[in-house]
Amino acid sequence: MLKSGIKGDKTGYKPQWVHRQGMKDVPQPAAEPYSPGDRVRVYLGPGDPDSALHGVECEVIDRYSDDLDSETGRELDKYTYRVKRVDNSNVPGVEFRHRDLVPVD
Repeated sequence: MLKSGIKGDKTGYKPQWVHRQGMKDVPQPAAEPYSPGDRVRVYLGPGDPDSALHGVECEVIDRYSDDLDSETGRELDKYTYRVKRVDNSNVPGVEFRHRDLVPVD
């Protein structure tokens, strides 16, 4: 039996960070804000202008907040992050919203 609860697990266990969309598991952002030093993976749709960064593992280096949450009603929408790539330490010239990052296990 796999402990991860992902594809192949016979128990039917599904961790909180996975959401079923059709037949595809979609990782979900963390339930809490990320902090500097946290490892995350960029998760963007194919139509996003920064989709070349989709799947890249990064480390959070800065966290900012604004008032977007007051417009959307979702508390985590107020967070924006600056990250650096784990593979080459480059800092992309773009900041990411909380919903664009998923935790790395």
